[in-house]
Amino acid sequence: GAPASAGFFGLAIEEYELTIDMVLDLIEKIYPPDPFFPPEPTLEAAIAALHDAIANDPLTPTFMGQIAILFGQSIALNELNPQPLPPG
Repeated sequence: GAPASAGFFGLAIEEYELTIDMVLDLIEKIYPPDPFFPPEPTLEAAIAALHDAIANDPLTPTFMGQIAILFGQSIALNELNPQPLPPG
């Protein structure tokens, strides 16, 4: 049968986690390994699993699915690069 959907918020959460994991993976590849904090070997596996879950979610190709993905990415990127609140 067709895979079950994670739903709007589930898809957004998966995309949020995927965005954060991809940034962490990029950081691990850019900076030399730290002996106190070795690279996480399961990070690439988690990224692959999230890509697969998102790609196979029946909600993904729909308008609401794309909004959920955008929502998850936006929250993750905002947390990674917070902007100061406007004065007042």
